[in-house]
Amino acid sequence: DGMFEGWVQQNHDGLPQKAGVPQSDINEIHGSWFDPSNPVVPFGGVLREDLFSDLLGKELVCDLCLALGTSLCNTPSTADRL
Repeated sequence: DGMFEGWVQQNHDGLPQKAGVPQSDINEIHGSWFDPSNPVVPFGGVLREDLFSDLLGKELVCDLCLALGTSLCNTPSTADRL
């Protein structure tokens, strides 16, 4: 394995998948346009508990976090805390 451990995706665009990132490595915390089992969460909506727990787990063990293409504003998922 390489150094990549996972991807927390706040967008719904499917770009990581198009770039070849395996779906199993992506946490689409705000939902997905392309995965009917993970509907898009409206702003202020309730996040899936399993995905939020996964995000918190990644926060605890993360050595390096790259926050790219984000406004780093307060979001319902608090994913910006990573």
